[in-house]
Amino acid sequence: MPVTIDGSNTPTAGGVGYGDGTELAFTTAGTAGQVLQSNGAGAPTWAAVPTVNLATGVTGTLPVGNGGTGTTTLTANNVLLGNGTSALQTVAPGSSGNVLTSDGTTWTSSTPAGGGSLILVTTTTGSSVSSAALTSGLNATYPVYKLYVNYTNIGSNRDLAIRYYIAGSLQTSPSGYYRSSMYASPGSNWTNSSFSGSASIYFAALSGQNVSLEFTIFTPASTTRPPVYFVASNGVSTANNGYSEYGMFGYDMSSGAGALTGFEFSFSGSSVNNFSARLYGIKT
Repeated sequence: MPVTIDGSNTPTAGGVGYGDGTELAFTTAGTAGQVLQSNGAGAPTWAAVPTVNLATGVTGTLPVGNGGTGTTTLTANNVLLGNGTSALQTVAPGSSGNVLTSDGTTWTSSTPAGGGSLILVTTTTGSSVSSAALTSGLNATYPVYKLYVNYTNIGSNRDLAIRYYIAGSLQTSPSGYYRSSMYASPGSNWTNSSFSGSASIYFAALSGQNVSLEFTIFTPASTTRPPVYFVASNGVSTANNGYSEYGMFGYDMSSGAGALTGFEFSFSGSSVNNFSARLYGIKT
């Protein structure tokens, strides 16, 4: 039986028809982009598109094809890799010092390739210090280490004294250290210098000088205590005061075997300014 349209149920342009229980009624046209919302037994109305609470209003795992990850958990600190339309892949960090390496197809965590890359292990710095210690970083991780020491002498003449830590213990024996070197001042010939039976290795500095030392340490974890090789220089405006030096020093094995694990740096007299000791491990 056809519905009779009269003045009370004339269709609204753009409106949607619905039954009101007795006759056909129509909604308004609404606003562009709105959706028709049910009000239960009441008349439907137009409303804005509702938002979804992502914490409580979504279930299941959003697949990659729909903009998701395809997984519900991601392992902490892993690197994410694409995997087509499948769930993301991950690469674990691996050992300390590893780098992310391509094999032409995918990525892996692996030790760095050779080539002499320098990796900072530890740094000791200070201003107005009279002593400092570097007691971490020297171990079996790298076959060769470089230690760079710089300090500014702001007071009277003084010495930098260096002592070993062997197996974590500071070596203070007055007969333990030996040294052999060549040194020269500006305009002078190179001269041999050596000593043994000292409680420390000494590097002299005159008032106002800046001193730079470079140490090369091979296999410090070896209990045979190989010598430490060094290059030293200090320079001032007075030509007669600066010097250059190179050589080696070590510690007597007679006190017992043990790996070289650190250094102590101490200054005679008053403190110095802007002291730094930077230790690097070298991949060979």
